[in-house]
Amino acid sequence: MLYRGCGIKLLILMIFSLQMMELSAEDAAYSVLRDLSYSDPISPNQADQKLDLYTIDNLEKRAVIIYVHGGGWAFGDKKDVYGKPGFFIPHNTAFISMNYRLRWDYTVYDQVSDVVSVIMWVRTHANEYGLDPNRIILMGHASGAHLVSLVGTDDRYLKAGGLSFRSLVGIVSIDNDVFDVPRHIEETSSPVEQIHLSLIFGEDPEVWRVASPATYVKKDKNIPSFALLYSISNDSTRIQSKAFAKLLAAADVEAILVPDSRQSSESIDESLGTPGDQTSLALITFIRAKI
Repeated sequence: MLYRGCGIKLLILMIFSLQMMELSAEDAAYSVLRDLSYSDPISPNQADQKLDLYTIDNLEKRAVIIYVHGGGWAFGDKKDVYGKPGFFIPHNTAFISMNYRLRWDYTVYDQVSDVVSVIMWVRTHANEYGLDPNRIILMGHASGAHLVSLVGTDDRYLKAGGLSFRSLVGIVSIDNDVFDVPRHIEETSSPVEQIHLSLIFGEDPEVWRVASPATYVKKDKNIPSFALLYSISNDSTRIQSKAFAKLLAAADVEAILVPDSRQSSESIDESLGTPGDQTSLALITFIRAKI
């Protein structure tokens, strides 16, 4: 489903998706550079602030996908990429998976700052690794999707690094249920989730509002396009993704909804990049249109 755009644009998207189904999803012969530090050399947090770079070579400038893992803001690891690098790299992209400072020792805002630091790292090392700093897509799963969505809507984080929304060509959110943190806490979260969210965001509704990507969606901000993947069986992510897409559309920001029939957030993320996966085909259509 495409918000903002005429029928012709939607038709082109559908035709392209059908064409993409004929492409092979074979893994590219890529190399992996692991545990590259993206923090300041004197930072005490270097153990947490590392990335893995998946790419073919540095002979040409490739678009960059920066992937932010999920894990409830407190768990997870950059190694959990499954088949994504082998799927995306043949489409003239480099793939970065990043670790970041986890919530029990740091704040959500530290984590958002880490995402921006990786964008800055790409710009600094573009020539060395064959990266195009003008074609960056942020992709996140679950809590990682919340972080990249916050970077993609609240430009204060990018500005702090001397950047702007023009540094990004798209945001991919995979099963995010906290575009609007207050609504999720008050309406769609379970009692167990409420306890977890209170540990992450505290109990102040104003803090919830400030941590919500929905708070910052407004016209004329040059907010990048969004692809919103969600499980149709998960009421929270379905409700939040659809509401966020409408909010983006009202602000004249392109938003593509990609519903998935799988039963869990983890299964959507783990299946991205597997041969014949329909959600992957829809997503690569969005990405190719942006790069």
